[in-house]
Amino acid sequence: MRLPPPPWSPWLRLAHVMPQHQPSAAMRRIRDFEIVLITEGSALLWWEPAGGTIPLTPGDCLFLPPRVQHAFLGGPGMHLAVHFDLIARPTMAHPHMLDFTDRWVQRADVSARPQLALHVGDDARAPVMRLPLVSRLAPLATWIERFMPLVTMYKLNRTDEPGSRLESIAIIAGTLRDLIAQAGSERVPGSPADRIATMLGALDVVGRRWTVGELAARAGVAASTFRTTMLALTGESPQAWLERKRLDHAVHFLA
Repeated sequence: MRLPPPPWSPWLRLAHVMPQHQPSAAMRRIRDFEIVLITEGSALLWWEPAGGTIPLTPGDCLFLPPRVQHAFLGGPGMHLAVHFDLIARPTMAHPHMLDFTDRWVQRADVSARPQLALHVGDDARAPVMRLPLVSRLAPLATWIERFMPLVTMYKLNRTDEPGSRLESIAIIAGTLRDLIAQAGSERVPGSPADRIATMLGALDVVGRRWTVGELAARAGVAASTFRTTMLALTGESPQAWLERKRLDHAVHFLA
């Protein structure tokens, strides 16, 4: 997905602590960004690109981008949710940042732990940040303490006060920085994920039509491993990733 070009000034829209206990849930899309920290019990995230549910336990932190279908279900448990934008959009308020669908889903666990490919701005040559959909945060108490001022200022209707606005910017920006830094430290040199990421970075997606088998062979992994790891690294299937890269190249060429 594409992020707006910098400079960014995270705009807090909503922060609350919510119980979670339902065997099924309606699919939804959000129009802003959301960070969700599981604080107690358990939960499930249905992630549409993965085609199923991802089990969550205390300490799991979700980074949810706009426009991707997902649903929360499972439990019993508690989670802390923070809705925000990277730039100020004060005219959009709760509940207008949520779009629910008529489709309901139930538990169907998948093993994938997708990563999100975040493109900065509209330039196809811009660097891509990769952030896990689910990060593991510890110690949990420290992270709860970090987020609770956001919950308090929202509950007291103080999000637009200058001091609160500056504090929320610092908390959200610091959290994003830490999540990105943690993601960068988790790649193991020589692992399948590392080999695939290195291969993708040097791949000519325009001059040749690649098959999954050919890409897997270039990375030195089995085709099944390649498909699973691609989903974890990019949040996309190999075919979807290739098509998007070709489209990005075409847009840049025509610009």
